[in-house]
Amino acid sequence: PPHWRCELPAKDEGSAGRSNKGPLILLRWIRDKITSIDEKLFEEEFNPALSGTGFGPLSHRIDQETSGPLLVAKTHGAQRHLKSQFHKTMVSKRYICLVHGKFEKNCGSIDARIRTLRTDQTTRSEISSAGDWAQTDYQVIATYSCLDKSRIAEGFDGYSLVACDIKTGRTHQIRVHMLHLGHPLVSDDKYLPEDVLVEDRSWCSRLFLHCYYLGFSNIVDVRELAVCPLPA
Repeated sequence: PPHWRCELPAKDEGSAGRSNKGPLILLRWIRDKITSIDEKLFEEEFNPALSGTGFGPLSHRIDQETSGPLLVAKTHGAQRHLKSQFHKTMVSKRYICLVHGKFEKNCGSIDARIRTLRTDQTTRSEISSAGDWAQTDYQVIATYSCLDKSRIAEGFDGYSLVACDIKTGRTHQIRVHMLHLGHPLVSDDKYLPEDVLVEDRSWCSRLFLHCYYLGFSNIVDVRELAVCPLPA
């Protein structure tokens, strides 16, 4: 589900599942529920993060407001095996997103390079020739018309539900590539104008981006597919 933090809880946050006002800590929940995971995988030094905590047995992560499956390793060997596939772009990933506007073509591919800029306060990405290679293949699944006559008069032509297969995993890749095509994601708090964001959040409370499936090889190199339907 969205809004869960992927980092290990800070040592001073205790071991409870979650306080009434505290953040949702995914790795705390995993540690409590899946007791067969090697405890060494939860050490900060094993899978370090820029934040100074770590990502424990997680083999990858997704943006905080994005929903979808995450792969969790139970052993050191499995962790290395899974992370190697992500680094070599051997994991197939399909996302579903709702974007503003309608496409001229129902399918296509974009390979614009992406550069990520990080500060203490925020992380943003942009299309840049100085960035890293990134490829997103997209296909329009459905289109939806706008029922608001005032917005139609302003030239707004509705929404598109889009499937995106990404060959790479750059920060905010789908969000930035769709924005580059002129179709920003619904409720994107980083890349939408403030007035559009406020309108979106009145009916969609989070970023409309969901990981539908992950294809990977297990520890004996048998291909697996983790499918997670779009939540209601």
